Amino acid sequence: MTYSDVAERMVQLMYLPGGMLYSDCMSLFPNSWYSLQEEISKPKDLKEKGDTTDSVSSETGRWIHGSYLDRVYRFIKLLEERFAAVKETTGQNLGSTSLPSKLPSRAELQNDPHGALENFFGTYPLARTQLLASEDVDVFVQICRQKGKPVNFVPVIDEDLQFWFKKDSLWQSEDLAAVEGRDVGRVVILQGPLAVRYSTKVNEPVADVLVRTKNHNPNLVKQQFL
Repeated sequence: MTYSDVAERMVQLMYLPGGMLYSDCMSLFPNSWYSLQEEISKPKDLKEKGDTTDSVSSETGRWIHGSYLDRVYRFIKLLEERFAAVKETTGQNLGSTSLPSKLPSRAELQNDPHGALENFFGTYPLARTQLLASEDVDVFVQICRQKGKPVNFVPVIDEDLQFWFKKDSLWQSEDLAAVEGRDVGRVVILQGPLAVRYSTKVNEPVADVLVRTKNHNPNLVKQQFL
């Protein structure tokens, strides 16, 4: 993957555009993981499609979590450090360390990350063709490990696969809009120590659980407040 591929893929997975057809939203989540170590030697096609029922999302564009924006910002800052003073063999000057930074502001990334990256890569066109260096793969993995909400993808398949896959296994249940196709069947929901005591039947249908909860809540309110 190229440097621009990685940055654009991060935004694709971590940012939810507003006002899109759900079929378009689904294409944002072709896979919940990708391995940079496997893809470092070749470009990555990011445009994979899926099928779902079309309806328009009413949500405005937003980052799934603020720390995701911070990770993207750290990565493109690394990118600028690599390319700011680079000259192509043809002699084309792509910039100088003495020039002002061309990094987009956090506000620009917040409001329109795709547009911000498009302008940024216009300044550093080599980022669209240069494959990620092995040392920067390590930096990228460390960015994914930084404090904040765990990333919603597996950045590398290694001995820490279980860590990446289960670090925050419940995050999607907190934000269904971030789930592919808004499919609740893809969400991991675990019972806590208080809720589990009410699981008294084996393979009880979800509908029965919901009906039982619906019928019980009014009685609970009456007991407490009437």
